[in-house]
Amino acid sequence: MGRTIPQRLFVLLTSALMAHVSATDAAAQYASFQQRIATLQRQNAYQQQQVAIQLAVQQTNILLFDALQQNVSGQETGVMQTLNFQPQVSALQTALNQTTLLQQSNVRVGSPVQTPLQQASALQNALQTTRFLQASSQFQGGILTDQQIQTLFLQKASLIGLLAAPSPQLIRPTPGR
Repeated sequence: MGRTIPQRLFVLLTSALMAHVSATDAAAQYASFQQRIATLQRQNAYQQQQVAIQLAVQQTNILLFDALQQNVSGQETGVMQTLNFQPQVSALQTALNQTTLLQQSNVRVGSPVQTPLQQASALQNALQTTRFLQASSQFQGGILTDQQIQTLFLQKASLIGLLAAPSPQLIRPTPGR
């Protein structure tokens, strides 16, 4: 106990300063951790959205194949089977839902990006087109016209274009957010 008052005061102030620095470091580490979690959530949402769009492309391919085969075999045999649009409708709806989740994850981290909004619009258009083609097919005895099949090809190209969106790790939030 041989310390003088200035020495005690120095030890006390040093301890207080160290506690403050430790608290500041902990807060900074927590903020960094939260930012990393948000980035991983965005990347996960992006990957799930891309998988959903890939599934929509696959279902469009299947529907195209069935429609083409239906038109050829139906002309030869005169027997028409109804095309099954439901897998494509479900895939497009899932892709739209995943795109909405991606947009929400971007907004949560303070980095709203136009790409998911544009993709959601394209997916909504594809869904409306598919429902229109489904209704037309039913009205036309289960087949699609050549022009309607061409519409499916264009829809497939549009969906493939959605797969070219940059991943979130390439899109950085603006400084100061």
